[in-house]
Amino acid sequence: MKSRQIHKMLADARRSVSREYGFRQSSYINFRVEGGYFFCLFFLTGEARLTVKPMYADDLWWDIWGASENKKEPLSLRGTGAYSLSGQVLASYKIEEATDSDELTNAFDDIFKGANSEVTGFLTENPDADFFYPDESKMDHDPDRLLYLMALIHNDKKDDALAIIKEARKNNHRCMFQSGMFSDSYTYICRWCNQKSLFRLFSKWVFKHFNCSDVSENSRRLSAVCESEKCKRKPWYRLFPEWVYWLILAPVYIPVLFYLFDLHKRTLCDVPRWIWFAGTLSFAICFLIGTLKNNLRCKGLLVGLLMSITFGVVFGIMAVRVCVGLFEGINRLFASEPIEVSATVTHRKFFHIGRGRGDFSKFITVVEISSENRVMKVDDVELYKVPPQSEVIITYRHGLFGVDIYDSFNYPSK
Repeated sequence: MKSRQIHKMLADARRSVSREYGFRQSSYINFRVEGGYFFCLFFLTGEARLTVKPMYADDLWWDIWGASENKKEPLSLRGTGAYSLSGQVLASYKIEEATDSDELTNAFDDIFKGANSEVTGFLTENPDADFFYPDESKMDHDPDRLLYLMALIHNDKKDDALAIIKEARKNNHRCMFQSGMFSDSYTYICRWCNQKSLFRLFSKWVFKHFNCSDVSENSRRLSAVCESEKCKRKPWYRLFPEWVYWLILAPVYIPVLFYLFDLHKRTLCDVPRWIWFAGTLSFAICFLIGTLKNNLRCKGLLVGLLMSITFGVVFGIMAVRVCVGLFEGINRLFASEPIEVSATVTHRKFFHIGRGRGDFSKFITVVEISSENRVMKVDDVELYKVPPQSEVIITYRHGLFGVDIYDSFNYPSK
């Protein structure tokens, strides 16, 4: 008999017996929902293992992990899903080898009869699923203690859950579920437990009424075609509310808007180097802290440090550029009326020839304004050509932040 025929015979025999005891079948599991619990029989090689967990556990975990759409999937996902929680083992049964149909039926009947008795006894001892705490010495591979943490959170013992996570991180525990470079299951649980601040409650209420996250029935059907898609959760970058994306993209669209207000005429001729250094260093430190909190080791730590430094420097430079652009745009937008003053061109001139597709060349001339007893740096190629000690008329405006904005000049002696 071929292997495929044997598997089909086993599945048929198991299905016919499981129905008599109220168990449903899906792939390699049989499951039963009763009393607020999810009882699941896993049929492994030579062994059947009966586990139990409260129905709320997976729902709460999927909400925390950002995979709430899994709650709409078939109940079997709680037993076969990649992001479903492990249950407490109630009993294990040895599967005897048999090829005869009657022998298989009798073997499965003994397993399901024993499982039914275990379920009945368990429900007698634990009638209320809301107050059930798993015996962690009987867990079916739960190194992160997620089922116990869900029970604590469900019973509003978030401080106890956070204390367990703090202790685990102190012992350099690495979670089974990872998200990106810096997040894991404990990160999401901590975020969930700490989200009850006034701001989060207000923002959650606002965006609950203004955000629409409905998915069409047709799209839902298409996503259910592939079984593997059922156990996938949303990527970490799709977990935030809508206003976060607007805030993140602000450095992109705000400078573009300010560019329409003549932003290409720069307010600042040169930006102090300490600003570039401080901005880049701050981003690099943030990325480094995130890497170290992720408890990486050996090669993972080395790669994480290199990537965090690289990303920190790149994003730091970009952030400084954006901040300078915003500063200049706002400074120019709310500037004063034009002012004309007489100035003297000094010998202090600097130039930098820019290379690339854009014109980034700078021709800076320092002029002295006698009436105001100060000097001004002007980036203008024509003024750069004016001989030193020449008298010119400078037109400028006072910016909102006190940085003057050069407009034009007039050279009467020309």
